[in-house]
Amino acid sequence: MKTTRYSKYLVIQGNAAGWWHVQLPGGESGWVMAAFTTPLPQPANG
Repeated sequence: MKTTRYSKYLVIQGNAAGWWHVQLPGGESGWVMAAFTTPLPQPANG
């Protein structure tokens, strides 16, 4: 089990039934309950 601090950016790699598969800033990956995250909008291309 691993924890991360509030306001850390996680890269979403996939999802399943209320969970996000994420990559942590250090390169490790794991699952986090979607209810405990806030997705950010994609940056505009242009």
